[in-house]
Amino acid sequence: MLLQSNQRVYSIYQTLRSYKDLQVYLANEASVSNQATQKQYLINEFRNPELIRNCIEDMLSLQKDATVAEFVDVFTSGACLYTVFTYSQPYLLKDYVARHRLSFGNRVNLLKNILFKLSTYSQAPLPVLIHLVDTDNIHVHPDETIYFSFAFHPEQLQSSSTINTLYLKIANLVLLLFPKETDSRSNKQLQMVLKKCERAVYQSIPEIVKDVERIDTSTFTEKLKNWFQERKSQVQLLKNISLVALLLFFSFILYTRFIVPDNTTPVQAPVPVQQVGELPVSNGSPEQETEALEEQATEPALIHVDVGN
Repeated sequence: MLLQSNQRVYSIYQTLRSYKDLQVYLANEASVSNQATQKQYLINEFRNPELIRNCIEDMLSLQKDATVAEFVDVFTSGACLYTVFTYSQPYLLKDYVARHRLSFGNRVNLLKNILFKLSTYSQAPLPVLIHLVDTDNIHVHPDETIYFSFAFHPEQLQSSSTINTLYLKIANLVLLLFPKETDSRSNKQLQMVLKKCERAVYQSIPEIVKDVERIDTSTFTEKLKNWFQERKSQVQLLKNISLVALLLFFSFILYTRFIVPDNTTPVQAPVPVQQVGELPVSNGSPEQETEALEEQATEPALIHVDVGN
């Protein structure tokens, strides 16, 4: 299928999205035969007259908006309005996140890149910005550079969108990138960004970028290292106190063991008793001691009588 504007002829080779009032095509330039040098284009075909009336002013304003570098052409053919943008086909954001096990720091950097890229479209109409934040329109190159595809949705163009809608879209983006971290209290700064988006507290996208840049992405080891660095003087003081205490302890041991003289008299062992009264202490067996005692008991006692003169 060929589609001609005042600038070039487009050869449509794929329908990317299909709605009743709007079709989204992928095309290349028909006049270029070398596929290696052919550019790819994304074409929105607006079919509904009411939809065209609602969005034609925004679409025409893209011609004057130098910040939207992807814009190529806008024209009418028959009863339809066409907008043409350059197209690149890297990974969709949700596919990129699902395929790669990204660290917390990588995902924060990815969010920052998306928001920074979005902030460059400062003059784009609000409905266009809302479409760009749609996760189906965010693409990621292998080097994590961001590309937005300008594929529109008829319902979002017809609805009365406000700036709150944009911030809610960004909140959904945060939830996509951080499904676990937003449910825990592991990172208060990230949760603050999410809540401020949900409540539409922000006044501009650059404000969100600044808050995202404040998110701490350091690992536990890095946090521990930073903690010691911040308290380096206190840790050094504690080391010095511990060293002094250790030296005092060893000095006390040395003083009491080797320097102080020992004036105490050693206690001598008691002299063994060889005899108690008239009874010799026998070294014999218990039976022999018993027999000796019995013999002494049977001997008659001698009475000495002194006869005076």
